[in-house]
Amino acid sequence: TILLLLGNVCAWAQTAVGSWRSHMAYHKAMQCVAVANKVYVLSDGSLYSYSPEDEFVECYDKTNLLSDQGIRHIAADEDSDILVVVYVNANIDLIYPDGSVTNITDFTNKTTLDPTVNDLRITGGKAYLATNFGLTVLNVARAEFESTYMLGKVTHSCIEMSGTIYAATSEGVYSGNTEENLLDAGNWKRLSTEVYTGLTHFDVCLIGHKAKESIYKINTVDGTATLFRKGPLHFMHIANGKFF
Repeated sequence: TILLLLGNVCAWAQTAVGSWRSHMAYHKAMQCVAVANKVYVLSDGSLYSYSPEDEFVECYDKTNLLSDQGIRHIAADEDSDILVVVYVNANIDLIYPDGSVTNITDFTNKTTLDPTVNDLRITGGKAYLATNFGLTVLNVARAEFESTYMLGKVTHSCIEMSGTIYAATSEGVYSGNTEENLLDAGNWKRLSTEVYTGLTHFDVCLIGHKAKESIYKINTVDGTATLFRKGPLHFMHIANGKFF
């Protein structure tokens, strides 16, 4: 309900005569995450926040916070309350609770790799970015990349759970034990031939989503799937032990 009501709030904000005004789109909310005392909303590639305590809405762009434009993904590190913002060109902003920002351009500047980021998931202080060549891992607190895994497949989504990284690719779900050398593609095992567009985990369950279909619990031993929730959705999110 909050997202529907706030869809046009930023467009109503008044600007003083003679000052610059950014005309951003805020009509279609696609992702939302709670960070500290704010709810951040990604809508039509733009970002705004809502404070439940005072119902204050704040819109962000390159003039007041962001380093780029055209946002593709947002996610929050619950341990540090850092918001990770990934742009369509793979430029990355880390937004801290005090309002400061660290811009990371390493990935988007690597012209030898396809910079498309298909999904963003954060677990244990690490941001997992699913790409068209595999996945890369960003240490959020240190603001630096730790590893890049060249799977040689389009990776739609990836998540770490209990010492194993799961990658939903165009050729099925692959898993890799973090105690092994995952830079060697041979150490990744195909768990399932099913193609999922999104992965997350809820409690100790691996959850997969198929575009225009439903959500499934995936058995991490044999890859079999059990229907968890019926119907299509755009985004899966876990917060405070609840599934959204």
